[in-house]
Amino acid sequence: MAPGRQPKDNPFVLSFLKAIWPVSIQLKFGPVTIKVIDDGIGRLKALDTKRVILCPNHPSLLDADVVFGLSKILNEEFNYLAAHVLFYGHKGMNAFFLQHMGCYPVKRGVPDFHAFRTTINVLLRGKRKLVIFPEGEVSHDSDSLMTLEPGAAQIALSALDDLQEIKPGSTIYVVPLAIKYFYRRDITIALSRSLQKLEEEFGFYGIQEDFPIRIRNAAEALLGRLEIRYDCIPKRKMSLAERIQNLRIAILQGLAQKLGISLPPAIPHLDWVHFLQKALTDYASGKLQLPDSTPITKHEFITSANKDIAHVLNFVSLDRNLPDAHSSQEDLAEAVEILEREVFGHAYNKGPRLVLLKVGDPINLMNYLDEYKQNKKSAIQKVRDQMSAQLANMIQDIEQRHTRNFK
Repeated sequence: MAPGRQPKDNPFVLSFLKAIWPVSIQLKFGPVTIKVIDDGIGRLKALDTKRVILCPNHPSLLDADVVFGLSKILNEEFNYLAAHVLFYGHKGMNAFFLQHMGCYPVKRGVPDFHAFRTTINVLLRGKRKLVIFPEGEVSHDSDSLMTLEPGAAQIALSALDDLQEIKPGSTIYVVPLAIKYFYRRDITIALSRSLQKLEEEFGFYGIQEDFPIRIRNAAEALLGRLEIRYDCIPKRKMSLAERIQNLRIAILQGLAQKLGISLPPAIPHLDWVHFLQKALTDYASGKLQLPDSTPITKHEFITSANKDIAHVLNFVSLDRNLPDAHSSQEDLAEAVEILEREVFGHAYNKGPRLVLLKVGDPINLMNYLDEYKQNKKSAIQKVRDQMSAQLANMIQDIEQRHTRNFK
């Protein structure tokens, strides 16, 4: 994939993708119904002639399909900032469809000049709303947020600064968008069936304990299997959280050694992931050579490395989201699906879902431009804080207002 790939406006591809979207999302995730609550549609329509960045939370692998469904509801086309790793695969077909539906890639965790300039150009043109997921990674948690990355606010304020030279007084709006998932029926039987398949895989039979304990037991069994694979045997009396952290470090440092690079010290493990993803991109393009010869092909090495990274991301999510006695059925299902993807390579459909979307108050970035010119870090942080506060409040509001009724 060439650096600096630009999004393309292809009405034929978009019309095709929108036409097959209802079937596509059902095949991937089961029946999904999207509902925009309150006056969300009106809020977004009122911004039709404005430069807008939509910033959704990122609780599920469904999110991109859901936001695409929102564009279908609005009868609009969006642009999307997407992780560069999504553009690989299927002999170039991923890149073709993503680019022609308005997506363009960003290398996360490292400076990406091409993505930065493309984003600014998209905002300066102002033809489409731009979608950026400010959490960066899927949280697998629709009840709370991960810390928002600074990129969305930073790019938006930089674009606004540039815009003043072309159209003085014009502004850009950041619009938080809360996404929350609910199952439309009781999924106890589906959860039990999925857990039974996992337990049989690990040699557990006749388990009678409640779901949170069964999920924890399956997580510990999977962890033990991976500890052996990555030669990362835990010390005695390590807690589950400590074992998960120990495994993450072993996997990431092992991959870095294979690539012949050193991981930056004292940064979060997710930043290590992004650093390694950038290195894999460089290796794929020939900018980076492995220090030692390997009997496998470049494609096989990259595929294996991405599986290593997937283990880390899944266990980051599992560590954050191990359910307890107070967990909802959605929380239980998310944890089970992480385990299913680890063990079986895919998750089983648990039942039809309702997706509620709530549109936040537009944040006028013009209110922060003067401060941005004086103190970029402070202005970026204030915009992040506003986005985070709105998203957290909207997620809580949706949860409190929604009644689970399975009659």
